[in-house]
Amino acid sequence: MKKEVLNTPNNIIKGKIEIDSQINKLYYRILYNIQKENRQYIIKAKKGEELTEDQANILEELDRIGYLKCTVSYDEIQSIIRRRNDQVKEEVLKRFIALQTAIFRFSTGETTNEETQTQLIGQVSVSDNSYTVSLSAKLYRYLFYSVGVGFTPVNLAVLFNLKSQYSQALYVTLRSWSGVKREIEYTVEELREIFNVGSKYKAYKNFKQKTINVAMDEINNTSAMKIVEFKEIKKGRSVDKVVFVVEDLEPRFVLEENKDDSTEDKSVIWLDYIKVENEALKERLELKYNDMNFESPIVKALFHKSYDKTLNKDNRFTMIQDKKGKSNFALFNFIVNGEIFTHELSVESQFKINSTTQTLF
Repeated sequence: MKKEVLNTPNNIIKGKIEIDSQINKLYYRILYNIQKENRQYIIKAKKGEELTEDQANILEELDRIGYLKCTVSYDEIQSIIRRRNDQVKEEVLKRFIALQTAIFRFSTGETTNEETQTQLIGQVSVSDNSYTVSLSAKLYRYLFYSVGVGFTPVNLAVLFNLKSQYSQALYVTLRSWSGVKREIEYTVEELREIFNVGSKYKAYKNFKQKTINVAMDEINNTSAMKIVEFKEIKKGRSVDKVVFVVEDLEPRFVLEENKDDSTEDKSVIWLDYIKVENEALKERLELKYNDMNFESPIVKALFHKSYDKTLNKDNRFTMIQDKKGKSNFALFNFIVNGEIFTHELSVESQFKINSTTQTLF
């Protein structure tokens, strides 16, 4: 499975937006695809370094074109929206509409205290196998030229496996600092803004339990980052600041303009929507269950349910995989066997007896 790392401008990370955790994942997928599909606009320059003529022309073009476009495939949608009933076009469009109606406030980094307010995404078009999204070049130019605002590499696989919106927000925020310091300090009020809780959880004890603890537990269950210590600094009798002591285990990748991806995603779809690591693993599954009638709606439903349960029980995965150091293949098979037992399927209904016998499945 290819590693997808989004170089996220820090002014976008710190921007204010009200969306839930699932829609936030969709938003980061759009950001990644915009950056990937428009690599010709990437400008590599250091702070204080004068732009070349070609680089200056690229910036002018970004200002002139108004909008950038990218596509989001159905497979990418399914990796974010797990419930089958929510994967239909009408439900997916509701998620895009939520992004269209969300107003985003961010600092440009070009003038002291200058802040811009813009629509998060623009027009969305639907085709047979993907969605095409338009985004304002005024905001997203920073995906290609982040001098003055900086950027943070965000691993989408890690982000997508964090279920809580507080976990996602804390992971990205800590990641923005973990490259330069190990102890990261915030006031409680700053954290309340980062988590966008508004007037909820006014008492610190409740705020900590509902947001900070949830986020730390989820992040520590990843293999990407560990919060090894959490400190509270009091002002009088109240907690005023908190300190996260962070061990960041992820390298800080940079998206290259024309880099060949030798770890190309070779996943395939099996039985309608079950995502499997590659064709070879799909063949292993078909061989293992070769006596099952895969044309039967009952059998399909059994495998679909087992797949959903597998991903829910171990949310590190987005598909069925079986390779050294990364496998949920055995868990999937265990759940399949459990489903067969639970439904008390008879031998006659589980298996195709022969070509002349009518199967119940």
